Amino acid sequence: MKPASHSNQQTHSQRRAKPPFLERLLRWGCLPVFVSLCVLGYLAATVHWKYSLAATGLFVVWLILAQINGARFQRELLGVLNAAFLAKGHPVPELKRGGHYGWPTFTLVFTTEAELKQAMRDGCISAFKQSVQDICISEGSRRNPFDVSKAVAITHKGPQS
Repeated sequence: MKPASHSNQQTHSQRRAKPPFLERLLRWGCLPVFVSLCVLGYLAATVHWKYSLAATGLFVVWLILAQINGARFQRELLGVLNAAFLAKGHPVPELKRGGHYGWPTFTLVFTTEAELKQAMRDGCISAFKQSVQDICISEGSRRNPFDVSKAVAITHKGPQS
């Protein structure tokens, strides 16, 4: 009987976390906003120019919401970066964000190779990776979920050996 309940708990913990409302709105709202902008553009060209004001307003509101969501994500990332490194007394590396085919990517840039190796030994990098996996779990699909091992690169500024 216990193995069945254990598998239920495991299945429940493996479920994907629900992203914040603003993130879901921005992700699934792109198509309706695009269609709305096209319709408003058509109406502005054929019916009355005032529809262009509505299209501009919609676009500006959408940009503001995207900026708010991006700032929230950046704050969350910097928080887990500081927690992972400062908790063990290590200097915090530089974090560079990017993207590849719609997936977020992150690069940790250490000052020296010695700092990088020490952070690896002390588990700071694995703690950071686990936190990033938790934050980005809603990225991707069930068939192709977010994989932190592909998303986080680690390098240093010193000479490469």
